[in-house]
Amino acid sequence: KLVRHKTSDVEAILTDKESQLLYIIAQAGNPGISRELLLKEVWSIDSALDTHTLETHIYRLRKKLRDIFAVEMIKAFEGGYRL
Repeated sequence: KLVRHKTSDVEAILTDKESQLLYIIAQAGNPGISRELLLKEVWSIDSALDTHTLETHIYRLRKKLRDIFAVEMIKAFEGGYRL
């Protein structure tokens, strides 16, 4: 999936998982979405597993979005994420 800034030529290609994450976080709105629910929705992983998969994907997605929009779009809160 391609993400592009409206007024510049800056763009980034998102992986399927990054696209899923961005979509789900955006759909969650202001309250945000929990880490557990993201793991379940995107990877079908039980949150009891010790994995850094979500954090790694969020890190990469944040970097791509920051390179395009020059702001931190994905905010972390206690136990989850929101835009």
